[in-house]
Amino acid sequence: MERGQHLGWDRINPYPERVPYLGFYDEGNPEVADWEIKWMAEHGINFQMYCWYRPTGTEGKPIKEPRLGAALHEGYFNAKYSNKANFMIMWESSSSKVSGSVDFRNNVVPYWMEYYFKDPRYVVIDNKPVIGIFSYSGLKRNFGGTAAGVKAEVDYLRQACKDAGFDDVIILISNSSSDPAIIQEMKTEAGLDAMFSYSWGAFAGKEELQKTKLEQQRDAGSMDVVPVVSMGRDDRAWDGPAGYYATPEEFQSTGQWVKDTYVPSLPANSIGRKMVLLDNWNEYGEGHFIMPAGLNGFKYLDAIRHVFTAGGEHTDLVPTAAQKERLRGLYPEGRIVPPKTVEVPPITDASPMTYSKLWDFNTDGDSQGWTVVKQVYHVSISGGHYSGTSTGNDPGIYSPTGLGLSAEDNPYIHIRMKNSSSDTDGQIYFITESDKTWNEAKVISLFVKPNDSGYTDYYVPMWSNKKWTGSIEAIRFDPLTTPGDFSIDQIGFVKVPIAGLKMQLNGQPMKTVTPLEMRDGSVMLPLGEVLAKDGIPTERDDAGALLAVKDGKVIRVVPGQLTAYKGTAAISLQHVPVTSSYDLLVSPDALKELFGYNTAWQALEGTLYVSGPFKIVGDNLLTDPGMEMSTLIYSGERSAAELTTAEYHSGHQSVKVTKDYAYGKMLFPGVENGKEYYYSAWGKLAPGSTAGEKLRICLQYKVNGETKQVVMVTGPAMDTATWKKAEGYFKLNETGTITNLTMYVYTDFPAAADSYYLDDVEIRPVTYANDPIPAKVSGISLNKPAMELNPGATGRLKARIEPLNAVERAVTWSSSNPEVAIVDVNGAVYGKKEGVAQITVTSVDGGKTAASTVTVREGAYDTNTLTVKSDGTGDFISPKLANDSIQDSSSTKPYVILIYPGVYTEKNWVVKPYTTLRGTDRDQVILKGENAASATSSEITNQSTLWLKASANLENLTVTAKNMRYPIHSEDTGNNKDAIHIVKNTHIEHYGNLEAVDYRKNWMAAHPGVTPPDDLDPSKVWGGISGVGSHAWGYGSASGVTEIVYGSTFVSKADGWYVHNREDFTKPQINIINDSKIVSTETMKPIMIESLGSGTKDEVIFNNTEIIGTYMVQDDSPWITQSRKINMPTMRIIRLL
Repeated sequence: MERGQHLGWDRINPYPERVPYLGFYDEGNPEVADWEIKWMAEHGINFQMYCWYRPTGTEGKPIKEPRLGAALHEGYFNAKYSNKANFMIMWESSSSKVSGSVDFRNNVVPYWMEYYFKDPRYVVIDNKPVIGIFSYSGLKRNFGGTAAGVKAEVDYLRQACKDAGFDDVIILISNSSSDPAIIQEMKTEAGLDAMFSYSWGAFAGKEELQKTKLEQQRDAGSMDVVPVVSMGRDDRAWDGPAGYYATPEEFQSTGQWVKDTYVPSLPANSIGRKMVLLDNWNEYGEGHFIMPAGLNGFKYLDAIRHVFTAGGEHTDLVPTAAQKERLRGLYPEGRIVPPKTVEVPPITDASPMTYSKLWDFNTDGDSQGWTVVKQVYHVSISGGHYSGTSTGNDPGIYSPTGLGLSAEDNPYIHIRMKNSSSDTDGQIYFITESDKTWNEAKVISLFVKPNDSGYTDYYVPMWSNKKWTGSIEAIRFDPLTTPGDFSIDQIGFVKVPIAGLKMQLNGQPMKTVTPLEMRDGSVMLPLGEVLAKDGIPTERDDAGALLAVKDGKVIRVVPGQLTAYKGTAAISLQHVPVTSSYDLLVSPDALKELFGYNTAWQALEGTLYVSGPFKIVGDNLLTDPGMEMSTLIYSGERSAAELTTAEYHSGHQSVKVTKDYAYGKMLFPGVENGKEYYYSAWGKLAPGSTAGEKLRICLQYKVNGETKQVVMVTGPAMDTATWKKAEGYFKLNETGTITNLTMYVYTDFPAAADSYYLDDVEIRPVTYANDPIPAKVSGISLNKPAMELNPGATGRLKARIEPLNAVERAVTWSSSNPEVAIVDVNGAVYGKKEGVAQITVTSVDGGKTAASTVTVREGAYDTNTLTVKSDGTGDFISPKLANDSIQDSSSTKPYVILIYPGVYTEKNWVVKPYTTLRGTDRDQVILKGENAASATSSEITNQSTLWLKASANLENLTVTAKNMRYPIHSEDTGNNKDAIHIVKNTHIEHYGNLEAVDYRKNWMAAHPGVTPPDDLDPSKVWGGISGVGSHAWGYGSASGVTEIVYGSTFVSKADGWYVHNREDFTKPQINIINDSKIVSTETMKPIMIESLGSGTKDEVIFNNTEIIGTYMVQDDSPWITQSRKINMPTMRIIRLL
C-alpha cells in the first residue's frame, strides 16, 4: 500500500494503531524512502514489492510513468541509501489493463525492461528478474480470456528477458486457492512459475490458518509456492469488516515455522526455497502492515530479525519531530478526523450474555426453523446439537426469515460449534428489512478452529460490516468452505443495547463516535458526523469553525457562538455549539435552520429523530409493467417489439426489442412535467448483441414545438447471461408549452441495431413526508382474497399498504406452488396448470403479509373488481387509472371498477370492453369533465368526459360535461358492432359551452375590427354561438348495438338523448329506456334521432319515462345509403310520464 496523499491519510487518521512512526508522510519524499530502507535493512528485509498500475486511459499507448508510482519513482529511486535494499514490482492486472497482445509487447514489456528489470537494484534470482502479478482472472481478461492467451504473452516476456541478457524471468501469481484444477491451469496452460497469497483475508494473522492454507497449496502439487508470513488484516479504514491482528509472538512463531518446517518441505528447486514474502509492508488502509506504527511498533520487524537473521540486540531509531515535519508534506498538522466505525466492546466467555434470539437445538428432531441452502447432508438434531456434513466448498444453512431483530442492539452473533475438518473458514451472510438480496456485501468471515476436539465459542463482530444496520430479517451460516463434518451447539444474537441517548437518521438507527449529550435542557449531537453520514463533507477553518456546503451556500458554525452563517445570512441558534474531542456538538434547531433537516426529540425513549424529507414512492403508473399481457400495449420508434416467454426477469414473459436503428427506442407514457418520479427497468442482451451495452432511461418532449430529449438514468453494462437494472430519480422542470412528453428506453455504449429483452418497467410518482419519525407499515392486504384463472391466463393482484403515509411501501411477491401459478414482481399472476397456489405479498418494511388463494382450472370465470378511492386507500386513486390497468377483459373475464365518493376530473377516456363503472353513491361519485373556457375549438369539439365503444356499462354515478362535446359519447366510427351498453341509476348532464362562447366574445370585444382565428371565433364553438352545447348522451350507433337504460337521468340545455346511425345496418339496433327522465332545458328538444332505421326493425323504446321539453325530433339527414322510404325506425312509446 502506498499512502502519502492528503485524502488517503484521512482514512488512516482515525485509527491510532495504523498511524506510522514516520507520521503522515509524503511517500514520494526520498527521505521517507531512506527511513523505510533503514528499517528494512536493519531487520533482514531485502526488498519491497511495489504495486504497479498503468496510467488510466493509456491502453494501447506508450507509458510515461505509472499511476500511484510516487513511492518507487520519486522516493526509492532518489533515495540516498537505495543500494541497501532492492525492489520488484507486482502488476495489478485487474484494474491496470492492456488492450491486448500488441499493447503488452510494444508498450508494457519495454517499459518494465528499461525502467525496472535492467536496474541493478531490481530483484533478480539466478539471473532471472522476478515479477509478481495480482489477479489471475484479470490477467486472463487482458489476453482474450484464456490461459493460452496468457501463455503466449508469458512466452514473449521470457524471450524478451533472454534477449536482454537474462536467463529467463520468474513470474509469481497472487492466488489464495488450493484448487488443484486452477493451480494446474496457471502452471501448465498459462505458463506461470509460482504462486503466493497476497492476503488470506480477515483472519490471515491466525497461525493455524496460515499453516493450513500454505500446506493445502503445497499439497495441491503442480506449482511452486512462495510462502507468505502475515500479521493479519482489518479493512475498516476502507469501510470493510473488522479482522484480526496477530500478536508479535504469534507472528514470530509463524515465521519460525515457515523457516524451519515449511520451506524445507518444498521441492528442492522450488522458488519458495529462495524467497519468503511478508504481508504487508505498509497497507495501512487494508489493515496489514509491519512498517512500525501504533499497533505494535517495531515488534513485527524485530520478530523478522530474530527468525531470519543472526543479528543480536539493537536499538531502533525513529525520526525526530523536526524530521517528521519534513516528511509530512502537505497533510495538515493536527488534523482530527473522527472514526467511521463506532467500536463495540468485545465479547468474551466471561461476559454476561443476553440473547435477543437463541437457537439451542435442545429438542431432538427440531431444527427450530433452520433449513439447508445447499451442500449439507445427513442433517440431524440430536443431543442438543445441529450436525451435518459439508459436501462441497459452499455449504450453507438458513435461519428462519422475518427475524426483525435490531442490528444496532445485536452487534454480535455467538456460535458454539465443533469443526471436524481441517478447514479454517466460516461465513455469516445476512439480509435486512431494506436489503433482501443475499450477496458478498453483507457477509462477515470467522476463523474456525480446525480439527476441533470439542466445541469452540465464536463471537462474530457483525457490527463491523457497515450494512449491519436496521432490522435483520435472516442470516445464512456457512460453517465450512470445504467438505467435512460439523456440529453446532447454539447460535444466538447477542444483545448489547445502545447505551445513553440514541439517534435515528433518515429512519435508521445511527451510532455515533461522539456521544449525544444533554446540555442546557437540549440534546446535542455531533454535527460533522451526522453530515458525513448523509454524504455532506465538512472541513474546519483556522478558527475551528465547521464548514459545509448545502444548496450552493457555504455554512459556517463557530464553537461558542450563537450566530452561524448560511452564505452571507446570519442565523441565530438556540444553543451554543460546543467542541468535543472529534466533533462540534449542536442542538437540533441548528440542523433545521442551517441544513433543512426535520427533527423530533422523544424524551421518554431518549431518542432524537433526524431526517430530510422522506421520499414516498407511489404506485407504478404503467399498465402491466411486467409485460404479462396477451397483446403488447407499448410501442416503439425504429424498433420492433414482441412478447416472448424465452426470457423474463419475473413472471413468465418479457418484451424482445429489435432495433432497426442504433437509437431505436421503446415508449412508455404517463409522465408529467414538474413532477418527480422513480424510474427503473430490467434489461438483458439477446444473443448476438454487443456485450457491455447499457440500458438508458430517457424523456422526450416538445417545448413550444421544439423537440428535446434528456437522459435520466444509465444502467450497468449488460450481457446475455444476467438481468441488469437501470434505476434512478428525476424531475423535469421545463417552462413553456410542454407537449408529447413520454419516457423511453434504449440501449447504448455502444449504440447498435441489435436486440435486447426488457421487463418490469417502473414509473412511480414521488412525494415527500416531512415527519422526522418515518411512518412504518402496520398492515397489508390484497384486493382479492381468492382468484380463479384458466391455464394460460393472467390475473392481477394489488397490495394495499397501511397506513397511507408509510414511507417504505415496497413489497415482494411469492407463490407457494410455482408449478401451478407464478407471480411477477408487480403482482401479475399467471396460471400454468390446474391446481391451487397461495400467492403471498410481503412488505419490505415490517414483513407484513397477505395472501390470495389462486385456483387454476379450465372454464374458470372470474369477475375482477378494482376499487377506486380518491384518498388512496383503494386499488387506484381515479377511475381512469383503474381502467388503464385493464388489459385482458373479455366476455369470460369482465371487470368492475368500483368507485367510492369523490369528484374525478379525468376526461376523454374510453371505458375498456366488458367493464362496468359502478359508483357506490350516485350523488357523490362524480365524473366531472370540464375544459377551460380558453380551450381550443378542436379540444371542445373532440373531447367528451367518457367514451363507450365496445360493450361496457355504467351504474350508480354522475357524469357531467362543460365546454366539451358530450358527457357520454357512445361511438366508435362504426366499429362498435353488436356492442351492449347497460346504464343503471346514472345521472348524465351537459352544462353547456357558454363559458367558451363568452370567452371568445370578450376577446372580440377587446379586438374590434379584427377577424378572429377559429379558436377565438364564438361561432366555431361546438353546439353553436348560443352556448347551449350539445347532447347529454351522444350516440353514433353501429349494426346490432343494444343500449338499455334503467332509472337514469339525461339533462342538457340542448338534447338530453341523441342517436344516429353511422352505416348501413345488417342487424337491428335496439334502444330501451326504462323508468328514466330525459330533459332539455333550453332548446326544448329532449330527444333527437338522426338517420336511424335501415330496414332491420331498429327500435327506440321509452318505457315509463318522463320527457321534459317540447319536441322529439327525428331528422332524416343522410348518414346511410338507403332511401328515405325504407329508412324509418320503429319508435314505441310504451308509457311516457
